[in-house]
Amino acid sequence: MRNAYLIMAHDQIDLLDKIIDLLDSNENDIYVHLDSKMENIRKKKCKYSPIYYIPSMDVRWGAYTQIKLEIELLKTARLLGNYDYYHLISGHDMPIKSNKEINAFLEKNYGYEFVSFDEKSDFKNIKNRVEYKHFFQKYYYLLKKGRKQSLNVICIKILEKICVMTQKIFGKRRLNEIELKKGANWFSITEDLVDYVLYNENKIKKMYKYSLCGDEVFLQTLIYNNEKFRKRIYNNNNIKCEHDMCLRCIDWNRGSPYTWQIEDYKYLKNNKNLYARKFDEKVDLKIIDKIYKELMNENEESRDNNVS
Repeated sequence: MRNAYLIMAHDQIDLLDKIIDLLDSNENDIYVHLDSKMENIRKKKCKYSPIYYIPSMDVRWGAYTQIKLEIELLKTARLLGNYDYYHLISGHDMPIKSNKEINAFLEKNYGYEFVSFDEKSDFKNIKNRVEYKHFFQKYYYLLKKGRKQSLNVICIKILEKICVMTQKIFGKRRLNEIELKKGANWFSITEDLVDYVLYNENKIKKMYKYSLCGDEVFLQTLIYNNEKFRKRIYNNNNIKCEHDMCLRCIDWNRGSPYTWQIEDYKYLKNNKNLYARKFDEKVDLKIIDKIYKELMNENEESRDNNVS
């Protein structure tokens, strides 16, 4: 099983180092993007995996730059190798299974696309994100995160509402007859789907360049509106299984999302998903170190057994 891990990191270099250590394997190639504010930070090397650092971009939460970066990571990995699966994770995600367990699961379920679909999403909200041009998306993280209501933020809010309202009044809509879908932007997908995404790169840019949080919509919508890939969505038919659709253990009930802590260790240990999000050194370093030490030992034992 050949894997390409695509990591989007924006802070906490020590946590990123641990994530890379856990993925370091002869079966895995690792592609890392360090946010522009991290571009001069030391770059981790691997013992077993080739590791590639793509040029740093200024990525803003909620803006098109998120999609642009995901496509750049996919494009780079596709250019440099052939892989069974391409996994997008952040610098705050960790594997919670050994590389051997991850590969065994993927081999058993090869051909599925592990992408999250949130069927409880507000369709009207999703439609507004994409249907109208949001010219101030670059500042959306300021508006959404409840930052201090400075004069600049208030002006941006007013201008954003005026722009959208103007488009609604004059009927400036941009959607074709497609069914929009939404979910978490983290995924594990086949090379076949990667090629389909890259083939549609220009269409994706045209449709989502001025969207809000389009990274939660573009892949789900692309898959769902293609019969071939729609049939390959994991757990699409309510299969009785113990894995989330994207194989990520994410708790949206206690946070946005919740940050895992040491008291959650047993739960994560028994969880059937392959990865978990999110972790934060500033919140709880103990859970990070405990998972790290255990999985490093398991990965090392697996390598020793293969050698012997």
